[in-house]
Amino acid sequence: AFLPGLDKVIHEIEQADMAWGVVTNKFARFTEPLLKTMNLRSRMAVCISGDSAAFPKPHPAPMQMALEQLGLPAQAVVYLGDDRRDVISGFHAGCFTMAIAMTPVELGPLPHDWGADALATNASEIMALLGLNS
Repeated sequence: AFLPGLDKVIHEIEQADMAWGVVTNKFARFTEPLLKTMNLRSRMAVCISGDSAAFPKPHPAPMQMALEQLGLPAQAVVYLGDDRRDVISGFHAGCFTMAIAMTPVELGPLPHDWGADALATNASEIMALLGLNS
């Protein structure tokens, strides 16, 4: 699902000339058409689907693959995630992790308990944590 206000966050990231992408557990046959329909795929620096890496999140392999494709060290990347598996994957890949608590979560640990480096509850907080205009 597209998070409320994420279109503005993506716009600001692009205006700041920052690379961005998607790492998802959804298979490419679902991910690619959706991102193309949303006019996002051609704007991404990287897109890793659930069938791209040897192991799915929460394993760090998908994030490590994204880092390799970006040519960036983990320390230069902020990984935003709306699921605990995102935070675990990003953490074990060595990235700064930001839990996104903008949508209802399934039963289980709440976003503030996921162990992320930061927590954002709306698009403005995401932009502030990324040092972007809001």
